[in-house]
Amino acid sequence: GAFEVDPSALTTLATISGCGFFYDDVLNASSAFWRFNSADGTSGGAAGTQQQTLTTVAVAASTTYVMRIVANTTLGIVSAYIDGVLVATHGTNIPVSTLELKIGISVTTQSAAAKRLLLDRWDLSHL
Repeated sequence: GAFEVDPSALTTLATISGCGFFYDDVLNASSAFWRFNSADGTSGGAAGTQQQTLTTVAVAASTTYVMRIVANTTLGIVSAYIDGVLVATHGTNIPVSTLELKIGISVTTQSAAAKRLLLDRWDLSHL
């Protein structure tokens, strides 16, 4: 995803500005699908709001996904794609367009079990 600060230690994205794909094996105990979140807060603790979309794309072990986030500041929307299919469009609670967002990928473990993330390719385009 793209965030103004590292979101890995936060319990809510509402206090920062950013967007990204998420899967949490505790949060998603009853729903094994990718989620897309966006938020319009600030790291200074200002009250922001997050929007979350539960996609219809199931998380499966040893599966490759092509994930894409498109921010259209002219239309004021952020769109999320998985494997070329539009899975979410957020028109509210989107990252503040004047902030510099950092790109990040992280895995946080909830248990002592081994986790791994394989990154095949990373493309960043600015239109």
